[in-house]
Amino acid sequence: MVQKGFMLAGLFLLASMVVAAIPGSSEFAQGQHHRPSLSGARTEPLFLTCLADANAGMALAAARPPASTENTALSKADVAALLQTHNRYRAEVGVPPLAWSDDLARYAQQWAERLADRGCRMAHRPASGPWQQQYGENLYTGTLGHYGMADAVQLWHSEKKYYDGQPLTQRNYQAVGHFTQLVWHSTRELGCGVAQCQGRMMLVCNYHPAGNILGQKPY
Repeated sequence: MVQKGFMLAGLFLLASMVVAAIPGSSEFAQGQHHRPSLSGARTEPLFLTCLADANAGMALAAARPPASTENTALSKADVAALLQTHNRYRAEVGVPPLAWSDDLARYAQQWAERLADRGCRMAHRPASGPWQQQYGENLYTGTLGHYGMADAVQLWHSEKKYYDGQPLTQRNYQAVGHFTQLVWHSTRELGCGVAQCQGRMMLVCNYHPAGNILGQKPY
């Protein structure tokens, strides 16, 4: 694992979910971010409690992941939209652009398909076991035909309005964690995968090296 540490996030478990809805309609979009790491030379030694989240992750991790996934379900246009939107927002804050990683994309695709196979419930890879998380991660789900790849990144970026330039802490990361991973200064690679489930798309994006290190600023 590139960044060891506790990670906090989970749909219905913590107040880290961002929800965008169209009033008067059934279309929806939701996002989740990777829990912050405690590693790093200047990181404050904060203790994070994540028992409920760990249990949720393990429920999705009973079987060993497949050895490989040859392709993701993303088109070339999807990849371009994800990469361009990420890098536009990164340029706005003065951090280097991301490069697309096929290895990260295959890794993300495995988890997207796992979520779809397990009833469309959003959850991050667990902290241990055969599905153990190795990278930074943002999750998104939205109604098929109403939301696209750029919408996911825009939703994560929308948390910028809650960020005041302070180091990431146990207190503030739940409101800004999607955004801070999106623009984390030391992250260099992006890979995403997508699956369909019950009329929704489920998008997983992984980041290397992982961001969201407590005690540090994203840029």
